[in-house]
Amino acid sequence: MKKTGMMTLGILITLVLVPFTVLRSGGMEDEAFFNDKGLGHYNRAYYEFLAAGKTAQAEEEFEKAALAFREVIGINDRFVEAHRNLGRVYTVQKKDGAAVDEYRKVVDLEPGNLENYLPLASALERLGRFDEAREVLTRAKALSGDSQVREGLDRLIEKLNDRGGTR
Repeated sequence: MKKTGMMTLGILITLVLVPFTVLRSGGMEDEAFFNDKGLGHYNRAYYEFLAAGKTAQAEEEFEKAALAFREVIGINDRFVEAHRNLGRVYTVQKKDGAAVDEYRKVVDLEPGNLENYLPLASALERLGRFDEAREVLTRAKALSGDSQVREGLDRLIEKLNDRGGTR
C-alpha cells in the first residue's frame, strides 16, 4: 500500500475506532453518564408521565432507563447504583423476579449497607417467597446495633410470619 493510503487508513482508524474504544473504556465518566441518563428517563417516566396517567409514555421511558442502566452494568458490573436503579425500574414495571436479581446483586456488592436489604425483601415478598424475605430481613437485623431499627425489622418479620411460609 502506498504511503498516502497507509496515512488515510491510519486516520480512518483513529476517527472510527478510538472514540469507540474510549466510550467502551469503562471509565467512571461513562458509567456516570449512562447512570445519569437512566435516572433522567426514570424520573421523567415516574414523576411526569405516571403522575399524569400517561402509562404508555411512562413505559417507554422506563424501557429507556433500563437500557441505560444495563449499559452501565455492561461497562462495570460492580457499579452498585446501576443495579439499584435497574431494580427500581423493574419494581415499578412489576417485574419482581428481575428486581430480586438486581437487588440481590446490590446486597452482594454492599453487604454492610442495611438499606440494601429492604427492597430485596419487599420484592421477595411480592413474589410470595416469604421464607427468603424473612431470611433477608434477619440478615439486615444482624447488621444494626440500633434497637429501634431492630424492632422495626422485627415488626416486618412478624408481618411476614403472618403471611405464610415456614418459620
